[in-house]
Amino acid sequence: MVIFVKNASQMSEKNISKEKFEKIGSHLRILRKQFYKCGYIEFAQKVGIDKKTYYNMEKPKNDYSIGNLIKVLEMYDDMNLSTFFREAEL
Repeated sequence: MVIFVKNASQMSEKNISKEKFEKIGSHLRILRKQFYKCGYIEFAQKVGIDKKTYYNMEKPKNDYSIGNLIKVLEMYDDMNLSTFFREAEL
C-alpha cells in the first residue's frame, strides 16, 4: 500500500478541520432533507437542541458538542457515529 502525504505547507490544520466540518454539515443537511423533509429550525426542535446550534452543525462551524451530534444521529434508525462518518466519507 502506498500512502501519499501532502506537504505541510500545502495543507494547514485549519483547512483540514474546515473540510471535515463541511462534510459533516453537508451530510447532516442531506439526511435531514431526505428523511424529515423539514427546515433546520423544525428539525432542531424535534431533536431538542437550540436552532442556532443545529444551524452551526450544518454550516462549516465547529462550535458544537459531540453530544449534540449524537442526539441528532439518534433521530435516524441504525445511525451511529461510525456509520455517519463512513457515509460522510471521513
